[in-house]
Amino acid sequence: MHTSAVDVDWLNNSADRIEQILAKMSLPARIDGGDIGEESVCFHLIPMDGLQRELVVQAARAIAQAVGVTEVQVSVQSEGLIIDVPYKHDRSMRLLPLMGALDRLEPLTAVVGMSDHGRPLLLDLKLQECWHLWIEGPEGCGKSELLRTLLVSLALGSRASQLKLLGIDVGGNELGIIEALPHALTRLASNARRAFEMIRWLENEVERRLRRGILQPAIILAVDDMAWMDLRPSSELAGSFRRLLTQAYRAGVHVLAASRSVRNPHIRRTLISNGRTRVASMTQGDEASGTFEFRGARGKRRRARIAWLSAADLQIAVARAQARASLGAHATPSLNKEIVQ
Repeated sequence: MHTSAVDVDWLNNSADRIEQILAKMSLPARIDGGDIGEESVCFHLIPMDGLQRELVVQAARAIAQAVGVTEVQVSVQSEGLIIDVPYKHDRSMRLLPLMGALDRLEPLTAVVGMSDHGRPLLLDLKLQECWHLWIEGPEGCGKSELLRTLLVSLALGSRASQLKLLGIDVGGNELGIIEALPHALTRLASNARRAFEMIRWLENEVERRLRRGILQPAIILAVDDMAWMDLRPSSELAGSFRRLLTQAYRAGVHVLAASRSVRNPHIRRTLISNGRTRVASMTQGDEASGTFEFRGARGKRRRARIAWLSAADLQIAVARAQARASLGAHATPSLNKEIVQ
């Protein structure tokens, strides 16, 4: 491979991870070079004897998750397979190096990425006007990636005694990172029934906290793709989620949600108009740069590129969170930064 324009470590790690994920799926194959384009790398994959190539094509989503991108294209050629992996990330925008430059963060402060002014953009969930976040945009734009970035940065900057995490990811595994963090309250809700139970439990927990005046530890409910709610038109479910959004700020509970759209008009209205939800929006054409616009209070808007996490960085982040679960994180960041308000 010609590597002058590409991070060699990224190339080697990506090739290793493709081979590893396929081996775990009993689809043994090896990378044999590739071609580098302006926005992607085409890895040449040689299936081992007896392997049906169509099975590798069906594993495209697992391959994408392994190398830390939204999607990959797998195509069959006479001599093997081609795995086309997007290479659009700014190497300086990885989350862990950015957090290292920031030193340590105040608890409940999430790192978004870099603002269009060239400063790190942070999301302080302790601010009432930034209590919840709704991430919207077209399919494949990076909503789940942004959500993971926020959750990992929160976990690295807060002790498990200060922050607890809950996750809903119906039909997917984009938020599987939560289960590996010491901040997790329970396993990820991966089906609608379990998601409904989690929302009802959290609604009851908010009521209990309000009765007893409890605010700590903070609880964050992360929801990836809220489309499943539209498939369950239960007024009980919608009512529980709406009450959760409107009462959560009084009980130290936050909701970070991502979805292409929310068709339920009552939930959508509650998300946007409660005065405590910031919206991060990506429009068609922003995918290449990974740029979201954060709509702040009083009409303020900030654009930022996401600080991304590769599969290798996710493993490092989990190890760090587990090692530092009992340590504080109270220092002020050393770089000039912007806070979403």
